[in-house]
Amino acid sequence: MLVDEVVVKLGGSFVTKKGDDFSFREEDVGRAAEALRQAGAKLAIVHGGGSFGHPLAVRYGLSSSRPKKGSEGVPETRLAMHHLSYMICQQLLKAGLRPFLLHATSLVRPDGSPAPGHETLLRQLLKSGLTPVSHGDVFPFKQGFKVLSGDHLAFLFCRALKPRRMVYVLDQPGILEREGEPSSLIRELNVRELRRMVFPTGRDATGGIGAKLEAARKITSLGVEVRFVSGFNLDGLIRAVSGANFEGTLLRG
Repeated sequence: MLVDEVVVKLGGSFVTKKGDDFSFREEDVGRAAEALRQAGAKLAIVHGGGSFGHPLAVRYGLSSSRPKKGSEGVPETRLAMHHLSYMICQQLLKAGLRPFLLHATSLVRPDGSPAPGHETLLRQLLKSGLTPVSHGDVFPFKQGFKVLSGDHLAFLFCRALKPRRMVYVLDQPGILEREGEPSSLIRELNVRELRRMVFPTGRDATGGIGAKLEAARKITSLGVEVRFVSGFNLDGLIRAVSGANFEGTLLRG
């Protein structure tokens, strides 16, 4: 029986607590990891920085839009992201998945283009029964240091693997018409409607939910179905990953 390949983006707002620097949602991520295993798909996972990466990036003037010439804050931000990634991989392993951590330098070249052989590498890992895992990071581009967002890496994963679907795991039910109001859930969204939507960025060094939706738009252009779901809704997460009807937002191209 063929098993679906699915790219999953664990949002930083789900894996960490907003406004509480360096706070990891260990139990919630553990339960979500178990749900991902139960979904029965071949997974490639990317996670965001949340309250580990973003506060440091903002403090030191690191962003995804403007290169920084100096290296101040680069080691601190990268170490925080690597620590978060280690804890997430621990929970994936406990749930029965077999994470294989890939840093951005294995996937992208200094000019921003995909690294040679990254598609073969991802395919080989999946074929071996492993789960590729990567994360947003501070990256040494030719122009200087910039934040390479997890959303960009999710797009790179989707372009390389051509999965059945891409699932964004959030701290809310899906895309909301009104921030903080779960009852305003948008169950289905067309990419043409994105231009009229405005979202806050807060302390997000990579552009917030608006940037995520722009990345999602590019992913739909690859012919990949995109879903947004809450990581706290375990049944919804299983259904979103497995391709069933789910409680969340479906983005159509």
